[in-house]
Amino acid sequence: MDRWRWNGFRCVVLLVIGAATSLYGQESYPANRCVRGEHQCFDGTCVPKSWLCDKVKDCADGSDEYACDNSCSSLTFSCFQDGECISPLLVCNGTAECPNHSDEHEALCNEEQPHLYVAMGPRIAKVVPHREDYEGPSMVTVFDNEMNMDAASVGYSWKERAVVVADSKMETLFTLKNVKGRWVKKELINQDLKTVYGLAVDQASGNIYVADTERGVIEVVNSAGTARLVVVEHPVVEKPRGVAVDPSSGHLYFSDWEYNHQKIARCHLDGTNCVTLCTKLVAPSSIALDSKNGHLYYSDINDHKIGRMNLDGSAHTTVYTAPDKTQIFGVSVAADRCYWTDGLRSVLHTVDTATQKNEDQLVWDTKYFAFYGIVAVPPPFKDVENSCSRNNGGCSHLCFANPTGAVCKCPEWMYMDNNGKTCVDDPHFTKVQETLATKEPSTEGFWSAWLIGAAVLMVAVALLLLVIAVIFFTRLRAANRVCVEADNYTIKDKNALGAYGNGKGKTVQAANTSPRSRPGF
Repeated sequence: MDRWRWNGFRCVVLLVIGAATSLYGQESYPANRCVRGEHQCFDGTCVPKSWLCDKVKDCADGSDEYACDNSCSSLTFSCFQDGECISPLLVCNGTAECPNHSDEHEALCNEEQPHLYVAMGPRIAKVVPHREDYEGPSMVTVFDNEMNMDAASVGYSWKERAVVVADSKMETLFTLKNVKGRWVKKELINQDLKTVYGLAVDQASGNIYVADTERGVIEVVNSAGTARLVVVEHPVVEKPRGVAVDPSSGHLYFSDWEYNHQKIARCHLDGTNCVTLCTKLVAPSSIALDSKNGHLYYSDINDHKIGRMNLDGSAHTTVYTAPDKTQIFGVSVAADRCYWTDGLRSVLHTVDTATQKNEDQLVWDTKYFAFYGIVAVPPPFKDVENSCSRNNGGCSHLCFANPTGAVCKCPEWMYMDNNGKTCVDDPHFTKVQETLATKEPSTEGFWSAWLIGAAVLMVAVALLLLVIAVIFFTRLRAANRVCVEADNYTIKDKNALGAYGNGKGKTVQAANTSPRSRPGF
């Protein structure tokens, strides 16, 4: 093979190797294929993070149990005294899993006993305050959905014996009910629910009030999830934060933390006759009612304090002043104790409201998850009955026990019949009932998202092909230049060799003389 052909072959080989190196790199390592909420084992497999440090090797290489202490993780239940770790799904299921039966103690399993529910973003936890007759674990996870939940508010329905949760990530409102040790989820709203920080339940009628800060409205949903109605909106409220219900007097309380509109106000349960109770606040957030003493407690998230007033807005006083760099996120009152969460330090505190001392006692501390909304059980007004307690006040959908009497109202896609109690479908109203969990969700948004995703993928593929083409032709051009230079050097080498063997004059003469002009031809 001639030398110039060998140089060309060598250039093509170098071009292919260079392009491959540029596109794929010199080495290839397995990428992290696990999604949020999962832990990647050393061998590349994925397991839920809730399985970490539970004393069970879920990874084949056991990497989910590395760097763990001897205690149970915050996502498992630690049996009292013996320290055995069990799944929280086995707690209060009617069968003792712990040797000392601490997983079936009435302090944990009896809803009549005082306890708290806390929203922790992807988790809902049950917390048992300190009591002399119970020395077991004070916290257990009752619902865990790290992949698809971001809950910041929580309530409790005494009639249903169910926890009410607002999930801002999935835009849903649902209940959790313990049925023979199994927490059953029931959706009430499955869309059009944005950022919800405040949630309260009317214990007499079962209506659920949610304060949607992003949408700037307070709306109510009945306990069956078949009716939904906005009761307070602009200009009465701008950014609602906290909400509380007094079914005995027929009043709804809420806080508004919009700048230059900070206030705590009171309305009738149907959102009418609203009056402002307090405006001298920095950033009012959560509110809670003390049915025993007739007080309203509130937290000021920027002023780092918990305040108290009468239900008519009089007799303001500061109950507790927290240190700086503290975020008093949620408050709830039970048995002369005010419980509050610190979203920045992920702790739950309690303050003695009777002594009003600036002291707090740590109930629970976790370094893994933040604490947000909180509700005390049994809730206030749990035994109250009003005009909407029986047969929903005769209303077909929504019943509001205002101070002046029961009022029936309809969802916005319906209108009231002449009898004042029955709601009838409005054929001229364009909004349909798909916003409720009783209807199938619309697929229009799904196909729109699919088309957008397909378009983005096609653009990404086109850009990738363009980059590959640019790299390829750049390398090809560079290799071609190298090959041309190599051919030039080869020709020069041949000329130099001819001049060295035959003499310069003969080479020139042979180059300038045609074969037909040579002598003797």
